[in-house]
Amino acid sequence: MSYLHKTHNRFIRFLGLITIAVFGMLSTLGTGGSDGDGDGVPPVTYTGLRTPAAITSDNALLFGEIAFLGLSASTTITPIAVQSVPPAETRNASVITITRVLHAVVNDINVNSAINSIPMGWVETQPPISGDCSSGTASGSIDVNESTQMFSGSLVFNNFCDFGITMDGTVDIVGTCDPNTFNVNTQTCDIIAYTLTFNTLNVSGYGVSETMDGTISSVITSPTDYQTTLNILLRDDNDNMTYWFENYVITVTYDLNTGYDNVVVTGNVYHPAYGFVVISTLTPVEFNHDMLDSPPLSGVARLTGGIPTGADPMTSALTTATFRFIDFNNFEIDLDTDGVVGTDRTLSCAWDTGICF
Repeated sequence: MSYLHKTHNRFIRFLGLITIAVFGMLSTLGTGGSDGDGDGVPPVTYTGLRTPAAITSDNALLFGEIAFLGLSASTTITPIAVQSVPPAETRNASVITITRVLHAVVNDINVNSAINSIPMGWVETQPPISGDCSSGTASGSIDVNESTQMFSGSLVFNNFCDFGITMDGTVDIVGTCDPNTFNVNTQTCDIIAYTLTFNTLNVSGYGVSETMDGTISSVITSPTDYQTTLNILLRDDNDNMTYWFENYVITVTYDLNTGYDNVVVTGNVYHPAYGFVVISTLTPVEFNHDMLDSPPLSGVARLTGGIPTGADPMTSALTTATFRFIDFNNFEIDLDTDGVVGTDRTLSCAWDTGICF
């Protein structure tokens, strides 16, 4: 029996990451999604605005929740001075947490050698990483081709639960073994790249149900460092709102001295009612390496949108929302929404109270 040797035991913490496989993702997004997976789940489609969004004091936190904080059951547009931010214990998993859990499952796969031509399945009855629940299973079948050093197969999630989130659906996987360490005799395959392709994968928890469609790909540069890319549609099933993550690239570097992951993220996030914002990282964002669902410890990430609504495109500056993470419980949002370069308002936010003011 061959197996995929575990090259590293943690995935990504910040939203959010992966080279994209040939999946036709751009054409899928352009035509409104897939046809569903035949189990009665509606296909995920994006039919909203595709122009730059004007960031305002009313939607900045909403974009932050979609992009990297995680949605809550009460995520709404709240045009008031004091806004609510979902406390950590009531947020749904961010796309970062979802992807890290998927990656941990990949790290626990047993595979069958294609040379042997004997189907060899595996069933994981406990979450592959420690979490706060242990129901359901993740099962699948993976084949390795010794001549090409490639592997492929599928994973089936059946009420699989970890870190308070539950997954249901089927995920196809293809990837590459490290040619420098691949060995037929010892039957080892150190993963250096893989792509997950999914169609209506359901993820639920904390009062929120989400359905995902698209690809998540990973290039592994060391046992602890990697780069990931998301091209996915994510539908909040509570309000039937679909968001689009386009070329959302995350680079993770593990700091051995601090024990934290330093994360840099770039890419576009689309909201159907507003359009898209561009994410960049001014200072690498720190996350606890061993806690998949922990808030960021430090760092600065920026969302850049279009010019203010009705402003002169020749003279107006772009709108921005700069998220400054202070510690596990506190972060601030510097808003530049008036078309003049410079912060015009700062929101102070706390996870435990769920308030920005």
